[in-house]
Amino acid sequence: MAPLGEETPLIGERSCSLSSTETGTLQVYLYHRGTPAPHSPPGTAAGILTFTFGEYTAEELCVRAAKACGVLPVCHPLFALATEDLSCWFPPSHLFTVDESCSQVVVYRIRFFFPNWCGLGHSHRFQLLNDRASPILDYPVIDYLFAQSRSDFIGGRVAVALSLPTQEECLSLAVLDMLRIAKEEQQSPGQVFSYVSYKSCIPAPLRFQIQQHNFLTRKRIRRRFSKSLRKIGGCQTDGRYLKLKYLLDLERLQRRWAEERGGVPHAAGSLLLRGSHRPLPAPPHHYFCKEVAPPRLLEDIENQCHGPISSEFAVHKLKAAGSPPGLYLLRRSPQDFDSYLLTVCVEGESLGQGSFTHIYKGIKRDQEEDGCHQTEVVLKVMDGSHRNCAESFLEAASIMSQLSHKHLVLLHGVSLGKDSIMVQEYVRYGPLDLYLKKNRGTGKVTTSWKLQVAKQLAYALNYLEDKRITHGNVSAKKVLLTREGDVASGSPPFIKLNDPGVSVTVLAKDMLVERIPWVAPECLSDSKSLALPADKWSFGATLWEIFSGGNMPVSLLEPQKKLDFYQNSLQLPAPKWTELATLIAQCMDYQPGRRPGFRALIRDLNSLITSDYELLSDLSPSDVMLRDSFWGYEPLTMCQDPTHFEERHLKYISLLGKGNFGSVELCRYDPLGDSTGELVAVKKLQQDSAKELRDFEREIQILHSLQHEFIVRTLLLYAWQICKGMEYLGAQRCVHRDLASRNILVESETHVKIGDFGLAKLLPQDKDYYVVQEPGQSPVFWYAPESLADNIFSRASDIWSFGVLLYELFTYGNKSKSPSEEFLRMMGTEKPAQIICHLLELLKDNRRLPAPPDCPTEVYALMLNCWAFAPGPRPTFGELVPKIEALRDGRSKARG
Repeated sequence: MAPLGEETPLIGERSCSLSSTETGTLQVYLYHRGTPAPHSPPGTAAGILTFTFGEYTAEELCVRAAKACGVLPVCHPLFALATEDLSCWFPPSHLFTVDESCSQVVVYRIRFFFPNWCGLGHSHRFQLLNDRASPILDYPVIDYLFAQSRSDFIGGRVAVALSLPTQEECLSLAVLDMLRIAKEEQQSPGQVFSYVSYKSCIPAPLRFQIQQHNFLTRKRIRRRFSKSLRKIGGCQTDGRYLKLKYLLDLERLQRRWAEERGGVPHAAGSLLLRGSHRPLPAPPHHYFCKEVAPPRLLEDIENQCHGPISSEFAVHKLKAAGSPPGLYLLRRSPQDFDSYLLTVCVEGESLGQGSFTHIYKGIKRDQEEDGCHQTEVVLKVMDGSHRNCAESFLEAASIMSQLSHKHLVLLHGVSLGKDSIMVQEYVRYGPLDLYLKKNRGTGKVTTSWKLQVAKQLAYALNYLEDKRITHGNVSAKKVLLTREGDVASGSPPFIKLNDPGVSVTVLAKDMLVERIPWVAPECLSDSKSLALPADKWSFGATLWEIFSGGNMPVSLLEPQKKLDFYQNSLQLPAPKWTELATLIAQCMDYQPGRRPGFRALIRDLNSLITSDYELLSDLSPSDVMLRDSFWGYEPLTMCQDPTHFEERHLKYISLLGKGNFGSVELCRYDPLGDSTGELVAVKKLQQDSAKELRDFEREIQILHSLQHEFIVRTLLLYAWQICKGMEYLGAQRCVHRDLASRNILVESETHVKIGDFGLAKLLPQDKDYYVVQEPGQSPVFWYAPESLADNIFSRASDIWSFGVLLYELFTYGNKSKSPSEEFLRMMGTEKPAQIICHLLELLKDNRRLPAPPDCPTEVYALMLNCWAFAPGPRPTFGELVPKIEALRDGRSKARG
């Protein structure tokens, strides 16, 4: 805010005349204005809101002023409109009529105040160097309160005695004010002091008294002021804390400064305080007189809407009402004047889905002599479409109810009614695999942390082995994390093994294949052969999963490849830690009798804790590049079908519809378990006859192909836009020299732009090519043969690079299929001594990048045209534009 001059007229000094505004307007004066909004109303000026012909309620004007000042809806009831001379307040229901015959000026002020606004304590010590203020009001209100209070103080509305101590206090406030101006203007206090008079920061009566002193006295006062300003000028606090200090000192100077006293003219407005929203356990709407009640309050009562409260307070009110399913609270947003929020009690928070169950979070209430105790629980509700597995589901619950171990999930009980429900303890941090994925690279999960988890899992399985009980479904997603642990303090993590669910012995073959590589090979051949050695195989796979950060690439393979994995007696890639690799290999021995017992495994795990194990790097599947006949030549993580969704990550929200053949549910696909996943519609088949299954699969294939066609058209749109951009550059005789996907910027889903012109060159006027004398670091795998051999660059060499860029688009930026990886693969070695020479030899032999998977033949034909060895036969960008456009149109018509 610009400093006030000595003669600047203050709002409080103006008379209530209409001469200060134009005819036919209503002006609202603001003491302080926040950053103007991009679409400010017409007629808006700094510090003034102007309204033309029409009718406006006082509350409507206050809302407009609050938006301009950045005041939130929660603090909005503290403000009101006053007459220009500040002699009377307007109730929020007051109606202003603006026409040609009438004009008016009103002032937007903080009307209501309360003690302890800077904290709830009885006393508050504020020191500039401490920066420890924590006001209850938000900062836009503090800024406005400061501007209003400063105006009242300097304008003489704050009655202060002119005694010597009071004069010292007033000058101290002026020092704070001057320092604040320096902070806001980003200048030194000395610079501000040179052009702003200190007398512009003190009350008018004191200013007049100082003017009566002789020259030497005035000079002495000015020198003392300058010395005080320099003394605190080095203070590192910011302007907002200086404002708080100013307000607190002003309140101490005049205790009755914020009090309002008046007669009858204030009576109607005084009811404002009692007629506003009150976030208290009393009725949320309360007022004494309907005639002066805020219109928004009456509207909220009619709509049964609460005022602006936080979501936490809304939840508290719903819980106090018992929070039955379906209970809701409609409320105004505490952040936005034009928004409403709805908080609803739902049946239970969906935590995802199992293969046979829906999983919810719930509350278990126990009524005891000393009161009601509430416990968070997990409800596993058996899916009605799998009633044939209900017996196995209940058998697992029966077994778990008879077991008690600190590393086994506690079963509270089973509910048998319309649905079979298993009630278990709620484990805070959820499945271990999701936790490992979310916290990768955060420093929370160290090698010692993983070893502790592995040992605790081995203890649980050893307990089951002693009881001669086979779990049959051990994996990281069945391991739940109760305590994170703390590396710094040495506190270990704590896990619990969940129930196995429906037994392996009743699962269909396709479901068993889905569980590869956790399910033991002998169970795949004969599921009835489930025995204790099967858990040892599963433990080995889980151990590998833990040390790979929760990833298990084998599980993402196609079913036939999974079967080949077992039929060929293959093993998971060996970790770099030799002792750990040996332990995993022993567990995952294809001969069940040769697998070690869990007591031996616990002993081996203890022996892994050596003095140097922290130095070992964790196994990362992205580092595992398998190059044999089974895996091909790409990382396992690239084998996942992008259209494959794991059922366990689907969190049910509501039923969208139901028909004779199936139902559609609204779910959130949340693979990280943090409620950040996307919303999806899940269609479920009601009947499972062979004909319905065939029709369902045919529908999936059609949708998949339509999605693919849409993606292809989008990629062609990008290619067409890049061509148009390159055509323009060519017309300007500019060669880009670095056309690659990394230099294409995405503005929106339908618009891309060419960027990074660091290697661009302008062609000479007498030549159509440019010879680079010092090539430096170059993206050689995107370069044309003439550029590799002779450093010659032209529009034709950009065409070659465009072909490579087109290849990148249709491989979806897959790093394992990048141009560099593909060419290095063709060379047969990772780092040849002379890459450029090898690359040129490949290109001379007419070796080119392969067609990307699912790439249309017409598009690959365009790439090959761009990769003509000689520059002459290559097309121009002008020729490519209509060809790509024709491809897009052709695919659009084919779809139609």
